[in-house]
Amino acid sequence: FYVNHIQKGRPNVARHFIENFYKYTEVVETEAKLREKNEVLDIPDYVALRREISAVRTCFDLVEYCLDLDLPDYVHKDPIFVCGYNAAMDLVFWVN
Repeated sequence: FYVNHIQKGRPNVARHFIENFYKYTEVVETEAKLREKNEVLDIPDYVALRREISAVRTCFDLVEYCLDLDLPDYVHKDPIFVCGYNAAMDLVFWVN
């Protein structure tokens, strides 16, 4: 996967994918620990966790790759972009 896709992707896409996949694996561990402790989160914390556990960020990174985009960090940090991005992630994880 790395050789065929990440190395061939544009720099920002590759970096975002690697960072987001790493964060995803961390959140999977967090969710497993919460389940092990039988701990239930409040709604805001659950939403924050669920956004990340759905792996939608990595899917969006793959969409950028497939469309041959290279969105810079300032786009990913723009409040309007973040609002739309989060809304799309919420849509995916709530129906999943």
